[in-house]
Amino acid sequence: MARKKTDDEVVRVLAMLRDAARYSNLSNREVERRLEVSDNSGYLSRLFSGARELKLRQILDILDVVGCRPRNFFRAAFAEPDEDPEALRLEHILAHAHRHGRGGKPPRSPRRRPRSRSPSSRSKR
Repeated sequence: MARKKTDDEVVRVLAMLRDAARYSNLSNREVERRLEVSDNSGYLSRLFSGARELKLRQILDILDVVGCRPRNFFRAAFAEPDEDPEALRLEHILAHAHRHGRGGKPPRSPRRRPRSRSPSSRSKR
């Protein structure tokens, strides 16, 4: 069952990627030229048909060429709300980490500043 869902998601991402390229008003050949793949290779046709395995790097490169922000693309591709508490918790952690430039680390608890000692307690040492 999980494999079927994954396959459906891959088909959806491929279709959306093909549409993003189409709506950019660039021909497949021009996108391929900007991606610096060999001429007349049919690279995009093979990707979009599923004949070639699609990799994340390829998606990001194509989105860059057609002027679509990955964040917007993936948000549109997976816009289904998820009410699973663990998934919501993970989304919250990842969003917080991304906003604060933490590279995926979970948010830390605020640190307490050490109390400064009075001059008299320092001299007792």
